[in-house]
Amino acid sequence: MRSISLLSLCLLFLVMLWTTSCSTLSSRDNRQPRVAAPDPNELILVATSDFHAALGRAEGLASVLRSLKAQYGEQMLHLDGGDLFQGSLEGNLSKGKSIVDFFNAVGLDAAAIGNHDLDFGPATIGRISVKGGEDGMGNIKARVRQGRFKWLSANIVRTSKARCRQHHGAQIEHCNALGQRTVFEPHAIFQRAGRKVCVIGVTSFGTPAITRPEFIKGVHFEELRPVVEAEAKHLREKEACDLVLLTAHAGLLCNPDPTKSEHPHLDGHCKLEGDRAEMLRLLRELPEGTLDAVVAGHTHMLAQEAVHGTPVLEAGTGAKSVGVLHLSGAHDTGLRARYEAFMTVPETASVPDITATLKPYRDSASEIRARPSGSATAPFVKNYGAENALANLIADSIRLMASEVAGADFALINAGGIRGEQLPAGSLTYADVFNVLPFDNSLTVVNMRGAELRRLLEIALSGGHGVGGISGLRVKRQAAAPGQRGSWDRDLDGDGKKEDWERNLIVEITDDAGTPLDDEKYYKVATMDFLVSGGDHEAVVYNDIPAKRKQAFPDIWERDILSDYLKKHPDVNPKDYYSPARPRVTNIAPR
Repeated sequence: MRSISLLSLCLLFLVMLWTTSCSTLSSRDNRQPRVAAPDPNELILVATSDFHAALGRAEGLASVLRSLKAQYGEQMLHLDGGDLFQGSLEGNLSKGKSIVDFFNAVGLDAAAIGNHDLDFGPATIGRISVKGGEDGMGNIKARVRQGRFKWLSANIVRTSKARCRQHHGAQIEHCNALGQRTVFEPHAIFQRAGRKVCVIGVTSFGTPAITRPEFIKGVHFEELRPVVEAEAKHLREKEACDLVLLTAHAGLLCNPDPTKSEHPHLDGHCKLEGDRAEMLRLLRELPEGTLDAVVAGHTHMLAQEAVHGTPVLEAGTGAKSVGVLHLSGAHDTGLRARYEAFMTVPETASVPDITATLKPYRDSASEIRARPSGSATAPFVKNYGAENALANLIADSIRLMASEVAGADFALINAGGIRGEQLPAGSLTYADVFNVLPFDNSLTVVNMRGAELRRLLEIALSGGHGVGGISGLRVKRQAAAPGQRGSWDRDLDGDGKKEDWERNLIVEITDDAGTPLDDEKYYKVATMDFLVSGGDHEAVVYNDIPAKRKQAFPDIWERDILSDYLKKHPDVNPKDYYSPARPRVTNIAPR
């Protein structure tokens, strides 16, 4: 199989450059239409989040942001909830450089560092793997230097015990309010609407479980509450900030229809419990009034909420929506918050300077995007929280490839690795495949005992990381909602918390023929290197398996496996990969 590696993609990019969710919106009385003559003392907080390299919508997003800037001028502060990177060929080929060029052009003020902003590893062209002596954060540090906006994270802390100093030789060292040495600036200060507005940035505490270990070597992620509380106190008392805001790559969870909730014990609309509801937990733990407003991200929700008295704005994903929050009054005498309705970003718009800025990046990707990749009789639609034909199709393609190169019996993929909303019907191109599988994940085959595979499936189907695809196996599990507690709760990592990913909801495991899994028998399981390296909390299993039982294929990439499979199996049909009458994952009522 001929694999299209990041090296070849980036080399092509350089040559051409030189030669040329689930979303919901709760009903709110204070959400009003835009006003023509705003109060000049209002701060207009504009929120975006989880852009994920959506450069196909760049002109549309630019048109919305510039219209807001034209209306509100220096009253406007544009904050982003992180994950600017990862999701398109135009973005990935340049390892995010194209994305920073775009946000420089539209005047972004500050962004939280998201987990996917760390995805491109060292500051090298053509690869993401980290070689000896290289900095796994080299690329993001280069993009921070490129940005004319602030990249913020107060909780990505260096593991070195050296005392924090404001200056380290000729280079400024970043320190948070706890006296810890941070990799990025912990906060930024702006003058807007006649006020001193201070913005703290944080990154999801769960980032290590969903990021390659070699990218974050030498750092650790602090819990959000102590860092945010200390930063806010410092900014109010030492910097005399009028307003203290938070931009966070951490978010809320939302119930699509709170009037029809199957889990009435959970706290309605955008206040669902669960491991991923970090913003809900943070604001409940902080003293009321610690923050004046929050721009959230990471969970891909559309949310306008007040949590413990603090307004939270989360603007979804993929440059489809922009959120606007008006803040008037004062922190000490009463701050008033008023939401505008979410602004829908048009798919296209005429913005010549943005088009010119992005042309070299788009040109570099055009030939690769157009390469044929089979066909489908109907759309394969993504469903993060339930078994679906798209995930099973990918798992089947991986199992087939792995059986040819390593004699694999089964295949498992994670739901989080599937990004695009669907593989469309009709003739498919490499761009369609890339949209679904943008991450640079490669094949690994692990020889594991049945008992180890059972433990792996318990984590993979715990609900803590959605429901991924499986091939060659049949599993029966209890369908407990995220955050729902029960007899299935465990503390696998011994940290005193019983989180969603630790739950054991499994009732039964068999192969396709109905033969029960044998705990003592060895099976060859095909999966992705990201998971084998410990992603999605699977380190609990894989770290106990000797390296000699792990066979890596670094030149066989997941999306290339799927592309080749589609070429060899034209007119794939979703009904052949998922049938409600014979599911691969059977859900039963919790008991």
